[in-house]
Amino acid sequence: MYPPNTAAIRRQVCQQTPSATPNPPCLSCVFIQGTECNPYRGGQCDVFALEDDTGRKVAMRVFHDGGESSSYLLSYELKYRQEIEQLQIEHFAKVVSFSETGNELIGSPFVCLGWRESH
Repeated sequence: MYPPNTAAIRRQVCQQTPSATPNPPCLSCVFIQGTECNPYRGGQCDVFALEDDTGRKVAMRVFHDGGESSSYLLSYELKYRQEIEQLQIEHFAKVVSFSETGNELIGSPFVCLGWRESH
């Protein structure tokens, strides 16, 4: 699935919120920093920033390629993130949700991480 469906990305994030609404697309989160129209682009992923109705900010990273190489890279990243999270490093972005192969909303591998604004 490329380019990413921003309504599906928003709905995926909304499903992770404590006050998730059942109506698609949910209204409990919004894109921030203009990423709905202009996501941050990298060599492998587009990054979308969103904020839910509780004020939590997240970054949804969606791989351009839904193939085996993307799934492989994401699986290794998740393994290392889990090891780092066990060290309880302050300000390290926590994994909110992920799929190594995509799901019914997002057809490519993705990871949703906590978002911290730098000061």
